[in-house]
Amino acid sequence: MSKSNRYAAIIIAGGLSSRMGGFKPLLDVGGKPALFRLLDTIRSVAAIGPIVIVTGHKRELLEAAIRSYADADGEQRLHSVYNADYESGMFSSIQAGIQYITHLASPQPQGQTRCQGDGSFGAPAARSQPAAALLFPADVPLVAAGTIAGLIDAWEQAKEDGSRVLQTEGDGSRVLPEESLQAEGDGSRVLQTEGDGSRVFLQDGFESFAPFAVPVFKGRNGHPLLIPRGHFEEVLHFCGEGGLKAVRSRHDADMVRYVTGDEGCVLDMDTRVDYQNLLKYDGQQERG
Repeated sequence: MSKSNRYAAIIIAGGLSSRMGGFKPLLDVGGKPALFRLLDTIRSVAAIGPIVIVTGHKRELLEAAIRSYADADGEQRLHSVYNADYESGMFSSIQAGIQYITHLASPQPQGQTRCQGDGSFGAPAARSQPAAALLFPADVPLVAAGTIAGLIDAWEQAKEDGSRVLQTEGDGSRVLPEESLQAEGDGSRVLQTEGDGSRVFLQDGFESFAPFAVPVFKGRNGHPLLIPRGHFEEVLHFCGEGGLKAVRSRHDADMVRYVTGDEGCVLDMDTRVDYQNLLKYDGQQERG
């Protein structure tokens, strides 16, 4: 099966940029706004379909920039989603992005969404669930296309090798048996989880329990984080301390770690010093 458009990208671009002192998504990186550099890279990866950009701080400014970018290139995969809770932290924007992806894949989305409005800049997205979402902070604009494609390949290989393992709390991992699944009225299947009564839904078998995946540069976890669709509900309904980091920690033993020589996947722009280091790295890459 072709991987074309089987994955969704979520770009988190709604933060306050308080430590940086400038609006990070639109800071210049090599003659383009950082967000545009990242978009150029993501669009070059054939496996990626819809690209959801979560806005918050300076919403109007950023949405105007996104529209200008889409109009200039005729790009039809971009969607802008406003997270009204952006000041509460990045996790709320991650939840808004994932909620929006489930909305794109469902003609009649269930429940309430954190995002407001559909800032789609092209044709409607296909009504099908992506295999996974790739999560990109807007202030990590220099990750290479080869790293993204390599991460997807590594994750798909891991699924083939043993994706039927579900990490449980406390006692390590266990094989999830077919008979533990209950049929739902809509044809999906559900596993009742322990503790909080939350449920994990499956649409096409054990693929939904595939692991998270992350690129690793010299022992450091980088970006993007790959979130399998079977964990979308877990992310959306998590309300404890620690946000996405806490969700990831539940599945750390099964994490697919794709080792790469791409330093761009770990370079961010949290501070002015970080920004200058990123520009220096970009200049070195340009010079070859």
